[in-house]
Amino acid sequence: MEKPNLSFDQLPQLIHDQGRQIEELTKLVLQALADKSEQEPDVPNMNIHEAAEFLKLKVATVYSKVSKGELPYMKRGNRLYFSKKDIILYLRQTRNQTKEEINAQACAYLAKHKR
Repeated sequence: MEKPNLSFDQLPQLIHDQGRQIEELTKLVLQALADKSEQEPDVPNMNIHEAAEFLKLKVATVYSKVSKGELPYMKRGNRLYFSKKDIILYLRQTRNQTKEEINAQACAYLAKHKR
C-alpha cells in the first residue's frame, strides 16, 4: 500500500482523525466486554478453599465471615459455594475511602448545610 505524501499542514487533521478512531474502537471494545459479562451467568463457581485462595484469607476466616453474614455465599447441602462476581462486588463495597474522598464529602456536607 502506497503512503500518500502529507504536508505539515495536514498533520493536525490526521492526528485528530486518528484520535477519533481510537475513541470509537475503545468504545466498541468496552461495549463488547460489557455485553460478554452480562451474558455470563452468575453461577457459584468457587468452593470454600478456592474462595479463601481468591481472597487471600484462611479457610477459617472465610467461615467466620460467612457465619457473621459479611460474605455472600450459596449453600447446597453442607457445602458452601461462592460466586466470583459476588465476591468482587463485596470487595468493592467494603473499600475504605481515601482521606481526600473523606475531606471532599465533608466539604460538600458543610457547604450544603451552611447557615
